[in-house]
Amino acid sequence: IDGLLTASYESNEAYYILQLLYPNLDYYNQNFHKDHLHPSSLFYSGKINTLVDKADLDFAINPNNWNSVINMQLLNGHLNESKQDKPLAKWALDKKISNAELYIDNGISLEEKDFKTFILNRKKNMKEFIKRLI
Repeated sequence: IDGLLTASYESNEAYYILQLLYPNLDYYNQNFHKDHLHPSSLFYSGKINTLVDKADLDFAINPNNWNSVINMQLLNGHLNESKQDKPLAKWALDKKISNAELYIDNGISLEEKDFKTFILNRKKNMKEFIKRLI
């Protein structure tokens, strides 16, 4: 399961793993995109370097954490295009997306500065969900 969750954005496997995690989506009548929850532009631009604690920087810039399934969701193409590079916390608030819908425990911050806690919590919850499937 850990290996599945390291599937990168560019890999063929990522879309299929995300389909397992989002079984209630209408795949026949909509076009879904792989979407970075915390936008990839934060990492490509280096902006994340100024947002997280120095102690968490190596974790944050590791592609296995920001560019893998654990930082992605499937999003309707139209919604993905409108989301653009909006910060996750703002987007979730605007769209009334709950932490549970993101595989995050209540009380876990969606702010960029808390990226490590977010990713570790999400990975734990995703693993539990996949274990229940199999």
